[in-house]
Amino acid sequence: MTSMADEGQNTIDTKGLKQEHIAASRSGEGHAVSFDIDGLPDEIYVGDTVALVLFGQCQSGCSLVNDKVSITDQSGAVVATSTFVGQEDDLAYTDSMLITVPDTAGDYQYRIIYEPAPLPLPDDGGPAFPNPHKRRELLLVLTVKEHHVALSTWGLTSPVFVNETVEVTVGASCSDGCSLDGCSVEVYDAEGAKLAAGKLLPPEEPRPKLWWAKLSATAPAEAKLHRWEARFVADGLSVPHEAGVHKFSFVAKVRPEREFKALVIDEKTQKPLRSARVEIKPTDGGKAQFASTNAEGEATIGCAKGMYDLKITSPSKKNFTETLNLEPGDLSVEVHMQPTSSTDDRIPMKVLSGGAPSAAPAETATTETTAAPKASKAE
Repeated sequence: MTSMADEGQNTIDTKGLKQEHIAASRSGEGHAVSFDIDGLPDEIYVGDTVALVLFGQCQSGCSLVNDKVSITDQSGAVVATSTFVGQEDDLAYTDSMLITVPDTAGDYQYRIIYEPAPLPLPDDGGPAFPNPHKRRELLLVLTVKEHHVALSTWGLTSPVFVNETVEVTVGASCSDGCSLDGCSVEVYDAEGAKLAAGKLLPPEEPRPKLWWAKLSATAPAEAKLHRWEARFVADGLSVPHEAGVHKFSFVAKVRPEREFKALVIDEKTQKPLRSARVEIKPTDGGKAQFASTNAEGEATIGCAKGMYDLKITSPSKKNFTETLNLEPGDLSVEVHMQPTSSTDDRIPMKVLSGGAPSAAPAETATTETTAAPKASKAE
């Protein structure tokens, strides 16, 4: 905690003018003077430079202009000096005093020394009156922290299959905006074994403040939930940085016998259709599997080999159904979804790669399919 106090006296407000000042006076030793300090950030990191302004007020209304202020570190060396350069409504203020904190985290004591200036000689040539303000020392304690590096992850391979390559991108950003050039990130499993490591690359859009590295590792052999963590390694930085850690998890699965991919197109706009529901269900009964299309209109479902009934649905679109034959191998298709108001003929599913659908389409309602593609009407 940052604090400033008159030795043996009351605590002084260290948040500038955010609160009413608290007086620190010495009864019987001249006019009472209170002090505030402004410019202390909520967090101070190693190597930071802070600009402090001291405010002073004599409770008898005297001017403090030209009175001297100095700051010493815990070795006694003077690190900043100023004077009260102006006064408004009995509140005197100094110029900014710059302090560069050490490069090692910890609590550091500074002393703010107030020294009243000698009063000028009177006009009648008599001796100068003694200054009613006394020399004061205030203790300022600064808590200095290491720079914190926050980590995040994205782009994790999905799905993750056992014993296959899994990729993840790790991002890092310094709380003080430091360049992380030359630093590294590493990935560890739950037992602490290092799985991957890489050097951070400069930030790019759409993440202009994140240094990043794309890492690859081999997925575990067990099909279950796994928890890994990314760690930051501070290599060659001029000031200490706290080692950041980010935990992430995934479920490793056994790769299915077959993979079905559907590219779904909005026939009206001729653009990929997002969030369409793609469902396949074994024709001989069994549990249905489904996925939603992404921004590119793509959905992927892993399944066992066999025959499946395909059903694709989307709001304001006619349902699309077909029978799929996934016995021979994987299958990738393209499907065009028509508006519910359309009277055009059904557009057949197009096989992009792999096996072929069954020759006989699944039976559907009249609103879902029609007899032939649009092109056949002109023939």
